[in-house]
Amino acid sequence: MAVASVALGGAPVTALAAEIQARKDGDAKLQSQVDALTIRVSKLEQAAVPAPTPMPTPAPTPTKSPPIVGKSDQTYTDLEITDTTLLGSAFTLTGLTNVRLIRPHIRGFRLGIYATKVSSLVIEDPDIADCDYAGIAAFSCDHLTVTGGSISRIGFTKDPATGFQGNNAYGVMLNRSESANVTTDPPCSDCLIQGVSIADVPLWQGVNAHAGTRVQITDNHIEGCPRGIFIAGSPTPAGTQTLTHPLNFTIARNSVTRAVQKPGGAPLQPIMLAGLQGDYLTDNKVGTSYGGVAGQPYSPIVYTGEGNGPSSFTQSGNVWVAG
Repeated sequence: MAVASVALGGAPVTALAAEIQARKDGDAKLQSQVDALTIRVSKLEQAAVPAPTPMPTPAPTPTKSPPIVGKSDQTYTDLEITDTTLLGSAFTLTGLTNVRLIRPHIRGFRLGIYATKVSSLVIEDPDIADCDYAGIAAFSCDHLTVTGGSISRIGFTKDPATGFQGNNAYGVMLNRSESANVTTDPPCSDCLIQGVSIADVPLWQGVNAHAGTRVQITDNHIEGCPRGIFIAGSPTPAGTQTLTHPLNFTIARNSVTRAVQKPGGAPLQPIMLAGLQGDYLTDNKVGTSYGGVAGQPYSPIVYTGEGNGPSSFTQSGNVWVAG
């Protein structure tokens, strides 16, 4: 007689094995559900906790320095130069090549940065204030770049009747020596003035250029000046301006607001052009404090006297805005 395969006092072996396997499968399924729930909770917790805001990098602390007479192939970084006499220059750069000024911090002096016949001069994020005559004055320079930073209170306390060069004061000036020789004293060329905040030059001009070639004046914010931007021919010793004209200028996306006129200073002329040849004036904004109506197109003041003659330029998108 055949005998069934059984465990003493228990279920058949095949049935017990099946039950054990079923329990294992159930445990595995439950563990899988627990793992999925753990991942979901982790994702929800990550979404609920905002990412930490990165701390801004603190600005470097400037190093105090006496006035600098620059050298070629040098970089001057984070220097603080101060002189309350309103004389001399914080940086004097003459006949040099490849000079970089990074975050210069300048207070006082007659001229903040005085550059003559310098090739490849880069000025990044200047902080210049309280100069008597000019924040940055460049004579016969090429490949000059000024980007970012601020220039303010230039000629702010000057007496136009007795001050150096009378009422003249400039945030940024591009010029040449007033000689009859444009070979030895050429206008500035290949220059970029971009993204600079220029404020409170109450006697004269925010940005000035006498002649020049391939100059871009773009994305600057200019306020508190009677003349925001002034571009004209190059003067000669006789006072006429017949030698050279501004060539290939681009004046774009600047704002000129908060008109200020001081006794003895220039009249209110937000953008004034003289003798331009082949230039572009586009998308500039001029504040109504200069006398316009917000939303209306703006056209620059064109000056033809002193030998400048007619100007030839393309303009578009210039508009009056509140300010």
